[in-house]
Amino acid sequence: MRVFLAVVVILWAATTARQVRDWHDEARLWATAVQVAPLKPRPWVNLAHQTYLHGDEPAAVTLFQRAEALSGARPNFERDRTRLIVRHNLDALEYDRTAWRP
Repeated sequence: MRVFLAVVVILWAATTARQVRDWHDEARLWATAVQVAPLKPRPWVNLAHQTYLHGDEPAAVTLFQRAEALSGARPNFERDRTRLIVRHNLDALEYDRTAWRP
């Protein structure tokens, strides 16, 4: 019984250490969330946002489009909310790209 408990504690500690590492970096957190729940649009939206913040606009656009595609299989409210968020973010990216700056 002690050996079993020791193994459980060691596995739990290793899992916790990995999660702490993931939670420390938002981009890594959302990349992990996408791996865990690849059919949910919310992690894709958040990963796209982090990707954009890290300067990779083309990849961010692709990730936003992936989130929008996945939203079609969600209930109406969630689908509409996700599409609104994606459209807002894509419009903001377009504005950033084309805005006049002195």
